[in-house]
Amino acid sequence: MLRNWGLNVDFAIFPIIDGTQTAINNQPVYNTTIYPNPAVDVVNIAVSGNTRVNLGIIDSNGKVVALYNNTNGLISINGLAKGVYYVVVDNGKRHGYAQKLIVQ
Repeated sequence: MLRNWGLNVDFAIFPIIDGTQTAINNQPVYNTTIYPNPAVDVVNIAVSGNTRVNLGIIDSNGKVVALYNNTNGLISINGLAKGVYYVVVDNGKRHGYAQKLIVQ
């Protein structure tokens, strides 16, 4: 059939489609409680099982703006500007997105 069309398929371009998902999965990885949220000066971040973890706070541009090592509980966010942040948790074995944090 291709010979009847007069096309040379040796020079044809066939797109390769990758069906893998490229969107960011914004489902929390850890069972965390963040309160108060929205917060002003301090926030309590409790990770399930009272596990002490490393926390990172990331701004909406993806920049790490604060790190807290070996913590579970009350942390100061006094130096953060108003806005939306994301809390990332690392327990040494796995890391992932925990929850959104709003600073007022």
